[in-house]
Amino acid sequence: MKENVSEVLKSKEGLQIVHQNFSASCFNKTWDFISKESLSEEEKEDMIATSYASLWHWKQRTDYKDENLSIAYWQLGRVHCLAGKAQTASEFGEKCLKASEKLGPFYIGYAYEVMLNSAIITGDKNEAVKYLKLAEEQLALVEDKDNHSYLKEDLSKLMNKLNSL
Repeated sequence: MKENVSEVLKSKEGLQIVHQNFSASCFNKTWDFISKESLSEEEKEDMIATSYASLWHWKQRTDYKDENLSIAYWQLGRVHCLAGKAQTASEFGEKCLKASEKLGPFYIGYAYEVMLNSAIITGDKNEAVKYLKLAEEQLALVEDKDNHSYLKEDLSKLMNKLNSL
């Protein structure tokens, strides 16, 4: 079996299959962690690791697009928020924003969502209000009903947290 794997990894097509598999499976495994009600410290560490792994494997793919980078940076921001690492989350929010500039309001709105979440974690109400306003401005521009609903729901959850500050 080792020889077969070795042969696959020697070919460009084989490597692409490996990167396709790992980019998606690591992203989905990260999403499994995100969906949990609570996380142990080990799960937080694994969640962050799988999110970074997903990003790296996406970057190796020949079908890699700006959307993939935006989503990967957003996911890294979200997992760092869940792990209580607000500064790192904010940095990924900024990266997500930069990667999303040409992609439209849905992606930009989610970049602001990460920065809003980070500001809430640090207890910076002024920054949180600023990012909520920016995210809501983008939300108003999202035309796809499903995407509008996803972003609106996530912003509503964060608005409830913000109101508790």
